[in-house]
Amino acid sequence: MNRLHQTLAVISATALLMTGLAACSSGSSSTTTAAASTTAATTAAQETTGSETAGTTATESESKTSSISDDTVAALKTGLAVDTSLSNSKDATDDADGQAQVDSSVAAVLVDAEGKIAAISIDAAQTKVTFDKTGKITSDINAEQKTKKELGADYGMNWDEQVKALEDYCVGKTIDEIKGISLNAEGAADGVDALSTVTISISGIINTVEEAVNNAQDLGASTGDSLKLAVVTTAASSVSVGEDTDAPEQGTAEVDSTYAAVSLNDKAVITSAVLDASQAPVQFDATGKLVTDTTQAVKSKNALGTDYGMSAKATKGEWNVQAQAFADYIVGKTPAEAAGLAVAEDGTAADTDLLSSVTIHIGDFLSALKKLA
Repeated sequence: MNRLHQTLAVISATALLMTGLAACSSGSSSTTTAAASTTAATTAAQETTGSETAGTTATESESKTSSISDDTVAALKTGLAVDTSLSNSKDATDDADGQAQVDSSVAAVLVDAEGKIAAISIDAAQTKVTFDKTGKITSDINAEQKTKKELGADYGMNWDEQVKALEDYCVGKTIDEIKGISLNAEGAADGVDALSTVTISISGIINTVEEAVNNAQDLGASTGDSLKLAVVTTAASSVSVGEDTDAPEQGTAEVDSTYAAVSLNDKAVITSAVLDASQAPVQFDATGKLVTDTTQAVKSKNALGTDYGMSAKATKGEWNVQAQAFADYIVGKTPAEAAGLAVAEDGTAADTDLLSSVTIHIGDFLSALKKLA
């Protein structure tokens, strides 16, 4: 009966309106009254439909508001950090070759305005160059060097799967929350259910993630962008004792790495980029004994800044300045387009616009970007 009364009320109101329109010559007051009656009747009908309908309408409105809020585009900061150690290097002995081991922990992040990690990628490069008691290199210095993620199961443990679990845990958290993870004596997570499968030491990784967050800058990334990280490593510049004319009395195991972190929009176009590189030379003498102090820290070129020492002869600025200029130049391109940039015979950019701000060799940058294509 309630619905019947509602319907009759609406019909009556409509009739009043039609009467008012037909008698428009009598003045606008009739029309106004009829319209008001119609509005009142319609409102009354809506209000008496039931609290359930009203509740549903409110819920739908709230849902739409939340959806709009979730889709709001906001700026994200892009950060990259590298920590390199030589501490696992060792002298040659009568029973075993010596070894120059370069271990690099790498982390890239996208960080929101609240300091929460929106995206993260972690990897590591472990490069070994062996030499005997005469100072002769015994390993293949031209062999392809893969990161632990690239090696996957071939690394000999599920390192990549454990790091993926750590990455998933870090998303949505601040660096302070991540640093608050309880660790056991071996540096592995202790008492965190979400990290129960992570048995590797993560203390050093957390330090690298913190550096990446601290290094993060507004470079063009925004909400919804994905993050990619690539590492290219080579030991091809290594020489045995006697092969370096400038220092024939010692050999050098040199490990050179280039790092590229890029954010990509939904069209796979680069929205921000950070590039870095490291040189890790480990020297040894003609008896296979290490000459380099392997306890010293090895800083990346970005971390060295002006201490890298190129600014005195570089007309376009220090290495890190030029590296960022190149990174800014590739924004708006896909990784494949960036990797396909032309290179002159001397290793510099062939593009005159790019060459106006970047005179360092770009071949290693392109190799890293090719991995992301």
